[in-house]
Parts: sequence; structure tokens; C-alpha cells
Amino acid sequence: MIKGKKIIDWGLQGPKSKPLGKVREIRDEIEERVIKLIEESRG
Repeated sequence: MIKGKKIIDWGLQGPKSKPLGKVREIRDEIEERVIKLIEESRG
């Protein structure tokens, strides 16, 4: 662990062996969370 760094476990499923529709859902969820994280970090 690096001092001053925060680890976030989003508990998302891995896309391996999932149907394309599920992979897209996972991708979209990651995108939403990353955007929210960026917005929060900007204050």
C-alpha cells in the first residue's frame, strides 16, 4: 500500500466468458464510476 493512496474495490464482475451484452453493461458501469470519481476529485 502506498501512503496517501486510496484503493477502491468496486466489486465488478470480470468480462471474461460473458455474453457481449453483459460485457457492455460492465463497461458502461466502469465508465460511470470513473466519471464520478473524476468529478469528486475535482471538488
